[in-house]
Amino acid sequence: NKIKFYLGTVYKGNLFGTKVAVKILKDSESLTEAHYEIGLMSEINHPNILKFLGTCLSVEIGQCIILEYIDGGIFLF
Repeated sequence: NKIKFYLGTVYKGNLFGTKVAVKILKDSESLTEAHYEIGLMSEINHPNILKFLGTCLSVEIGQCIILEYIDGGIFLF
């Protein structure tokens, strides 16, 4: 299951038994904006904002941002 966005595609994933949202960036031009997003989200702790869980760099898929997954949100998958 996936949803496409400007910076990339968001997939539902599993991280050590926990549901997560995985945003896979579409190209290297998205990295600058993604680094800004990562910096901002890593400092925010608010109940109405998804929690930033981490990031990952893979040869096969590129850079990913790992976020909290919330059932019943806009990602209905």
